[in-house]
Amino acid sequence: MRHKKVLLANLISHEAPSFKKRAVLKAGLGYIAQTLYDNQVDYKVVDLSLGYGLEHLLKEISRFSPELVGIPLSTYRHNDAYNIIRQIKKIFPNIKIVCGGPHVSTLAEAVLKDCPEIDFGVVGEGDETIIDLCSGIDYNKIPGLIYRKNGEVFVNEKRPYIQNLNKLNFPRYINFELEHYPLRNSPISERIIPIVSSRGCPYDCIYCPVQTAIGQKFRFRDVFGIIEEIEYWYNLGYRRFSFVDDNFSLLRERIVSLCEQIEKNGLKNLILSLPNGIRADKVDYELLKKMYSVGFKYIGLGVESGNEQILKILKKHETVETIDTAIKNACEIGYFVDLYFLVGSPGETEKEVMDSVKLGSKYPVDNVFYFNLIPYPKTELFEWIKQNGHFIYPPEYYLNKIHSNMDKPVFETKDFSVSARKKMLKFAREFERKRKFGQYLEKLNTKNITGFMAFIIATIYSKQTTQRIFNDVKFFRKLKQWILKSRFFL
Repeated sequence: MRHKKVLLANLISHEAPSFKKRAVLKAGLGYIAQTLYDNQVDYKVVDLSLGYGLEHLLKEISRFSPELVGIPLSTYRHNDAYNIIRQIKKIFPNIKIVCGGPHVSTLAEAVLKDCPEIDFGVVGEGDETIIDLCSGIDYNKIPGLIYRKNGEVFVNEKRPYIQNLNKLNFPRYINFELEHYPLRNSPISERIIPIVSSRGCPYDCIYCPVQTAIGQKFRFRDVFGIIEEIEYWYNLGYRRFSFVDDNFSLLRERIVSLCEQIEKNGLKNLILSLPNGIRADKVDYELLKKMYSVGFKYIGLGVESGNEQILKILKKHETVETIDTAIKNACEIGYFVDLYFLVGSPGETEKEVMDSVKLGSKYPVDNVFYFNLIPYPKTELFEWIKQNGHFIYPPEYYLNKIHSNMDKPVFETKDFSVSARKKMLKFAREFERKRKFGQYLEKLNTKNITGFMAFIIATIYSKQTTQRIFNDVKFFRKLKQWILKSRFFL
């Protein structure tokens, strides 16, 4: 065995310091940890999103003395991760560092060239590659591995995607600080376990980096394996589960079968969510109703645009009518619905953004998010912007400094200037705040809270920061549930 001790580290938290306790379990890291455990490799996990800093990480490395440090990399804020990696290598020069994740899968050898302190890169799924690396197989014989030799970077042949996902054990999150996700000292039933029931997405949306990160080939787990995973955590007291697939509802019969098995196995009081968003054309009223009956309560819909032409440009392969119907059905059934829109797509102007705002405000959904469109490397959108010279900021800058929640466009077109984009992003988000204000005001009135008091409460609670405090801070979360035990404040 080449590496008998491995430290896995999640380096970046995307949350502000005041919301450190919003950390969520990383299913990808969980799978790598589980495969190490199954192969008798000693490992430790350090998750900086729990509020830890570099000093804590360095202390844990010193205490554990690993031979290999494994780090997943995202493209956003990758320079922050590089800086931490440099510090690790400076203090522990003899420890090897391997990086995987979407950033490495997309940019491959460029990552090792940009950050010489990284010894190995893993392209694609790392479940098998990490074991090959630890076991001692010659570097040049490990598919999916990028490595250094005599100062040069070598890229091996790609490792085929795992077709049979059933052979992978689901994560038990051994050696993770489970009690700290998402809120310290919160009841087990409130903690959320992420579930990956499939990998890959066959669609070709021009803005989506999933194609290069995990592939277009759709692969899925057996329903009984998913049930086994749910039951494992259910028996430990967990009731909340989040399916983090890229295309959960692609195969209707698979979801129907899953729902039937949940019922058959008597898994009651589940609260299931689909935060990554599902396709509107892959859910009908009957399927949504079936899902709701077994515990699916929260769904996200990746709408992207309320304009037919923009959907075609984005290669969404959906119609506004189909999306409208899915939103309507979900609301009628009783789901908590989040809608995700993009602002700044090719061909878009103020008029098309208004179409999105109109669709976003048509039904009593819970949240509508208008995202600043960020082009990621190797996507069709990125190449189009690059070829046409539309970038305002170079990728190396905006991929580290600008995110989708900022009113700061990173490219422009002749039909949609920077100033116009900023204006529409602000307008759409303010419109959403006012929509929620009206929604809260109406629901307060149904509880006989009216007049000035209702106005003040609705005004405060319609602000995103306030909502996050009442969801993320234990005291305010309990206060909220005590004041109004209703759908309004959950």
